Amino acid sequence: MVHIYILELVEGKYYVGKTNNPGFRIDQHFHSGGAAWTRKYQPIRIVEIINDCDDYDEDKYTRIYMDKYGVENVRGGSFCEEVLDESTINMLEKMSNSVKNKCFICGKVGHFAKECGTCNNLEDIDKCLVTLETFIKEKRELEKMNVPFEIPTKENGGIPMHNKRLGNFIGHRGGSYENDLLEKEYIRTKEQKNKNEEYIPMFEVIHKSLQLLHEKIEEQKQSPPNTSLVNDLLLQFSKQQGITINEETISKLLRGLF
Repeated sequence: MVHIYILELVEGKYYVGKTNNPGFRIDQHFHSGGAAWTRKYQPIRIVEIINDCDDYDEDKYTRIYMDKYGVENVRGGSFCEEVLDESTINMLEKMSNSVKNKCFICGKVGHFAKECGTCNNLEDIDKCLVTLETFIKEKRELEKMNVPFEIPTKENGGIPMHNKRLGNFIGHRGGSYENDLLEKEYIRTKEQKNKNEEYIPMFEVIHKSLQLLHEKIEEQKQSPPNTSLVNDLLLQFSKQQGITINEETISKLLRGLF
């Protein structure tokens, strides 16, 4: 029979373990012969022993106690390392939110992630602004490139500026192989330039909207607004710029940003 036991440790820590012989195993923990967690944090008392369990229950009770006392204060089962990596912590938080019917994004109840309209804080908006500024700058640079209407070769200087490595690489090859690579790079660059012409104005509209949103939050010291305000700002700036952005596109953009 599998028994699950929970130990309270010093400094507000807890340990969840399983055993077929609870008396022997628990005694080991109290005499520094147990897990690394209980060697680091001395056990104070036995919180409870749950009988007639299976092997999966160790993880279940570990998660229950993590939800109650915090991931940083509980170890056991599959989560017994002293220091949990970031991906494991994120996974545990999402599992906890799922059990409590909380949104994966903001951690609040009443809606799910796809319906979340919360922008966490000004720091998040700052990150969005920096990312968009970099993106727009890079795409504008590419837009300025004089893409020739002939298949570029090393002789006519048509190897795209942003892929000099390609030029170095194919310099050691020759013939049709070289021309094939250059032709593909030429087509890719033309396609990217065409996409820039369509999407860059949209991203500039988003950038302006976020800047204004940032200013409003900072001025009013208010709680971050939901996406309805951002939606209104996007529509406002898109009309000013003469750009058509439909509701579906805005929805997709907002899900990506927030």
